[in-house]
Amino acid sequence: NDLFKQLPNANEMAWYVAKGDVHWDNSTQWVVYGTTHTGGIWLKRLSVIAQENGKTLADLKDDLPTISNSSRPSPISGKPADSEIGNYFFLPALGYYLNGQLYVLGSGGSYWSSSVDPSNSEFAYFLNFTSDYVLMESVFRDNGCIAQPFE
Repeated sequence: NDLFKQLPNANEMAWYVAKGDVHWDNSTQWVVYGTTHTGGIWLKRLSVIAQENGKTLADLKDDLPTISNSSRPSPISGKPADSEIGNYFFLPALGYYLNGQLYVLGSGGSYWSSSVDPSNSEFAYFLNFTSDYVLMESVFRDNGCIAQPFE
C-alpha cells in the first residue's frame, strides 16, 4: 500500500522517542468526527533531530539511536517555546480502534510505522503516547492505529 510507504520506519520512530524532545500539549485544538478536542504531542522534526545528532535523514532511516527497549520517556508538559515551535510538529491524540471500538481519543495516540516486526510478520511497529509516556513497540497488525504520514 502506497500510504504505508510514506510513514516513518521503525528506526525513525525510535529517533522520535529517543531525541524528539516530546511535549504533551492539552491546549492545541483539533477537530475529528465534527467535534473539537485537545491533547497531543509535539515532536522535533526529523531534520532537526538529524542536524542535532550529526546525522543525515538517510542515517535516521538506517540507524537506531542508543535507547533501551523499555525506554518510555515522559513528555514535557506544554507546548515548546514560540521561538522553537518551527522545529516541531504536532500529532493529535487520535486514539486507536480495537474490535470496532475507539479508545483514548484526546488522551492517547497510536500511529503506525512502515515497518513490520522482523521476528513476527503479524506484528508491526507503532508510536504510542499519552501525557505520561511515549514509546515505540510492535503490536498485532489488526489493531486500529492511525496510518497517516507526519512531519
